[in-house]
Amino acid sequence: MATHPKPHDLALEILAVLLKDGTHRPGDGMKGTFLLNGFGLSRPSEDFDAGVNYAIAEKWIEMGQNGFVLLTSAGFSAGGGVLPSAEELAHDVLKALL
Repeated sequence: MATHPKPHDLALEILAVLLKDGTHRPGDGMKGTFLLNGFGLSRPSEDFDAGVNYAIAEKWIEMGQNGFVLLTSAGFSAGGGVLPSAEELAHDVLKALL
């Protein structure tokens, strides 16, 4: 008998998709269809639904307008997101200005 993935693990996979490119911060998001695509279209829809529902229950994500899934501060932390330091931000600003 096949074992089913745990909702917690599925929710972490959802967060990994949101954090994959390193540009999403708390409050950012993506269309649910893009999130599903990143999660894997060939996977059972029950897995995606279980991951999303768990992430919502844990307040890791929120459903926004127009089908957007928004990353919360809790989700950012749970997914291992790291905010850039003040020095890194200053460097990026200076680099953009020069």
